[in-house]
Amino acid sequence: MLDAPVPYVWLAPASSQGDPAETRVLRPGRAPDVEHARIREWAHARGAVLVRPLSLAATAPRPDPATADAIEVELGTARDALAALDVASLESALARAEQLLRDHPELPQAAWLRAEVERGWASRFTRAEPRDEARAARAWKRAAALDGGRVPGVGETALGSPDLVPVTFRFEAQPDIVVTIDGRVVKAGDQKLAEGEHQVLVRKRGRDIWASWVGVAKGAAVSLPDFSDAPCSEGDFADVRLGATGLDPGATRCSHWFVVRGGEAIAQCRGNACGAFMPFADPRLTKNGDANAANGRDAAARAPSWLPWAALGLGVVVTGTSLLLASGIFDKPARDTRFVAGGLKSE
Repeated sequence: MLDAPVPYVWLAPASSQGDPAETRVLRPGRAPDVEHARIREWAHARGAVLVRPLSLAATAPRPDPATADAIEVELGTARDALAALDVASLESALARAEQLLRDHPELPQAAWLRAEVERGWASRFTRAEPRDEARAARAWKRAAALDGGRVPGVGETALGSPDLVPVTFRFEAQPDIVVTIDGRVVKAGDQKLAEGEHQVLVRKRGRDIWASWVGVAKGAAVSLPDFSDAPCSEGDFADVRLGATGLDPGATRCSHWFVVRGGEAIAQCRGNACGAFMPFADPRLTKNGDANAANGRDAAARAPSWLPWAALGLGVVVTGTSLLLASGIFDKPARDTRFVAGGLKSE
């Protein structure tokens, strides 16, 4: 029995992309639910637990469109309150919108929405009492730092542009990693940004995997987390291939895993060394398994469905016959003696 759950890699035909040769290459994919259940049953019968690799989708931040809608509603409430010079309602709506954005940096439009919140504060301090021109200017500049600025709307006043300062962003450059700051793709190294908070969003293989608001100041060095694939994760198996030359495990760092070929056969791997593919019924993949018992189970599985009922019927017949024999019903009757005229007569 295996001591812990072990991941398996499901290999399926690759998209041809116009190249027929590509259809003969199997690449990692997600096992259909019915096949996943079959694989788990096969493993359970052999004292093991096989699981899908940890997926990026399981750990990635998931933006909820309803959250963005709620922020838009608060911004609309703030505009209406500003027109009515209802300061209490205006400030409450802006504060609620800002808190939602702080809690959800994974929203793709978070930087732009927060810029609109900042412009709402700028309008509040220029058009409603008590006024504060300095606070209004800071808010207007923060808005421009987040979305690059826009033409002032009706009732808005442009209050200057933000000053950019040097900032260093440190993260390991990887070909499948894309880092954006306020929606703009950046590379590791020196950047020019306005002081304040900025949205940092990281995508890997087309999926968002990390999001946060990051505060920066002049000369600051911002270090992002390590986004390398964890051993035995979905990304760790991304380079596994099965083609005409055999199975290529890639550069996986997983110490123990299985690979399933289209639901037909399975192979066991230790690090980058993999055994031969075997049918699911093969007992050699059973750790400490009993080959004879496995072969017996396989033979039972191949037996006709009517055989157990036929055997049961035969048992009933044999048992019934035995009881009849024991009762003597089939014995030859004993000779009888009858009295007749003229003496005794035996039959």
